[in-house]
Amino acid sequence: MCSSTTTKVDGALYSRGIIPTELYKNDITKGKQIEIFYEDTSTTLEEWHAEPLSVELANEMRVILELETEISNFISALRENITPQSMDDASQGISKLKDHRSQAIQTVSKYVKSFPILSTFIENVVKSVDVQINSVERLLAQYHAPMAQDYDLEQSRNQMFTEREQRTIQAGLDSAQVSIGNGFVSQTCLNKRIQKLIMKHSHWARKMLNRKCLVARTERGEDTILSLVIVEGKEYHSSDQRIIGMAAQTIPEIFSNFVSWRRNTIVEQSLIHGEGEELLVQANVTFIKEDKSQAKSVSVTFPYGLVFTDAVGHYTKVINTDQLFDAEKRFIDPLSFSSFIELIEESNTLPAYLYKISNDQPIGVIFNSKESLQVYSGGQESTSFAYFRLFWKLATKDEQNCVQVPGNFFRSNFALPMAPEPLTNLVLTKLLPGLLSEFLTGTPMAPMPGMGEMYISYLMMHLRGKLTGVDISRISELLATIKCWVDNPETSPKSYEVQVIVQTLAETKEIARKYSSGTYFPTKAYAYAMIDSEYSIVDKLEGIQNETLTRIVKLLLGKSKNVSYKLSENMRENQVWKKDFINEIVDEIKQFEIGNGQPEFVDEIPVLKIRIASGIR
Repeated sequence: MCSSTTTKVDGALYSRGIIPTELYKNDITKGKQIEIFYEDTSTTLEEWHAEPLSVELANEMRVILELETEISNFISALRENITPQSMDDASQGISKLKDHRSQAIQTVSKYVKSFPILSTFIENVVKSVDVQINSVERLLAQYHAPMAQDYDLEQSRNQMFTEREQRTIQAGLDSAQVSIGNGFVSQTCLNKRIQKLIMKHSHWARKMLNRKCLVARTERGEDTILSLVIVEGKEYHSSDQRIIGMAAQTIPEIFSNFVSWRRNTIVEQSLIHGEGEELLVQANVTFIKEDKSQAKSVSVTFPYGLVFTDAVGHYTKVINTDQLFDAEKRFIDPLSFSSFIELIEESNTLPAYLYKISNDQPIGVIFNSKESLQVYSGGQESTSFAYFRLFWKLATKDEQNCVQVPGNFFRSNFALPMAPEPLTNLVLTKLLPGLLSEFLTGTPMAPMPGMGEMYISYLMMHLRGKLTGVDISRISELLATIKCWVDNPETSPKSYEVQVIVQTLAETKEIARKYSSGTYFPTKAYAYAMIDSEYSIVDKLEGIQNETLTRIVKLLLGKSKNVSYKLSENMRENQVWKKDFINEIVDEIKQFEIGNGQPEFVDEIPVLKIRIASGIR
């Protein structure tokens, strides 16, 4: 019996291992029976088919598999010689290894198109190598991070690491050697990615969970002054002690014997506005003597800056009172009837719309945020985000991890907070990234880097099919939330990144898939074009039409990498001129006339050619 590593992908088992030559000749090729053990099940494969690989394909397969050995040797060599110089050299080594990987993939892709099983196998081998490369890159990034510059300066004096530091780096290298020798990205690899997110963000996430929102609201005629302050939990508790100390100075009897009064003091504080828009802290302080024989109360008001010395976020806005009232009616928790301002002030949370998403998301959602969430339905019902998260964790779920919130008609497994303006967006970015990521990573300690881009998937769900009034409302709210996220200098993507994508789309009428993913449609570019106000809607629409048609024509005339079929002579001829044909289609797109929002063909030749081309296939 020989051992192998097996994984299950799309209902099929993929295995790899080393088979002794004698076993292959005498037992497998002659007996035609293979006994398979997978988990707790065993079976005998009596009928199977083997197809020999061509010499060219076998050579390229060897190159791909040698990537595993190469990354393994790279990690082992670095592990045995951890010095500042070797760490610097490793950065260049990783770059060369990534180039080698890209070249190998480009070469082998020419041969495996007709072998769907082999193609899946190669894909998983490359994924495993990528996981290890990313792990080493993260270790090197930590070493070269700005926060380590002082440390590097100290180390440069002796050019050596301490024994403890070497063990730490060795542990990081050991964790990077994922799936060496088996080539499959398993649940273990995914767990390691989540663990890396925890290592990188857990301290930040833990502080977010302890933060406190303070709201000040003052009506003055037709306008209302609205202020939001977010402070760390430790800072909020320290503010009570500052108030007690300053309040005691206003009562000589207490200040002179402060020790016997401070132990049982009760503080009730709130934010208010002064005569202008300045913030003040109003507090009722009750001093109770240590023997509980006396109690004295005092009302005091202090400048905001004396009480809270370090705030996480601060936002003040003067808004029309009627408009604020309308907003409170729209963004309300139907269970508690709390407005969004009350939810922020009392529960540190936001109202959220409920959706149903796929229980099996693309791996890229967590690994690099380049792929999109698979969103099925929802957006019609809402509740408090904090309530749904608690209910979702405690209630019984179905096979899709969905629950039915009391009072709702539909089942859901994701609550999406709405933050269509800066005040609520401050809560979203400062308090909720870890909690929002929990639906995908399983823990609030692993905030994902692409939280803002996640909203694009929900936007595209509402744009599919026939639009209703609910869809139009959600689309506007989602676009406003994305815009606020982009404009926030502390979140990603940055505004300049969005501007580059929109500029490229409007000026060149195309956008590469690495900047805007989507098999048929450039989803990210479309969302960013909708929130952009700099470029003409005509230029952006032409760019979207051109890029969409280009991608669809490539799919019509190209060959799927996962499908194998015999090409007809007509199809072979079609593939020869398809590149020129696509360029011709792109040129024809430039002749579109945009009138009253409706694109019109100048002539019908492109439509005719598309039909002929698809008919040949």
